[in-house]
Amino acid sequence: MPGAWVGRSVLVTGGNGFLGSHVVARLLDEGARVTCLIKEDLPLSPFHRDNLASRVRCVSGIVEDVLLVREVLRESEADTLFHLAAQPIVGDARTEPLQTMESNVRGTYAVLEAARKWGGLRAIVVASSDKVYGEAVRLPYVEDARLSGIDIYDASKVCTDVLAQAY
Repeated sequence: MPGAWVGRSVLVTGGNGFLGSHVVARLLDEGARVTCLIKEDLPLSPFHRDNLASRVRCVSGIVEDVLLVREVLRESEADTLFHLAAQPIVGDARTEPLQTMESNVRGTYAVLEAARKWGGLRAIVVASSDKVYGEAVRLPYVEDARLSGIDIYDASKVCTDVLAQAY
């Protein structure tokens, strides 16, 4: 839909990650005003390589901070939220399960609660993973397939999906 993003205010959590960098670039190309909530600097990401930081409002913080997320939504007058922030590495999830759950599960319910309290959003997009379906019995995956993650990373993403559906 040409022009659908022109002038719209969008908050992207994890906007400097791999997926986030590409979403942010596209939103900017489509004319959106973008705010990014960023936990840590990722100097090797496309976000920095393509100098996207100079074209967006960057807010430093963590998605687990519901008050911060709500304030960023309010200040930016966001009408759309892309929740892309997560601990994305399966191997790291195995060595740091608590950190993974904090980021992926607590971070998701904090963002969704902040969005509910803000009340000004037209749309929310929450990133998922094929890991929520466990071992593939048949491909391609379909969204109504049974959620059956196997390890800690999978479980964190299953929780993310269930929380998104519940909110």
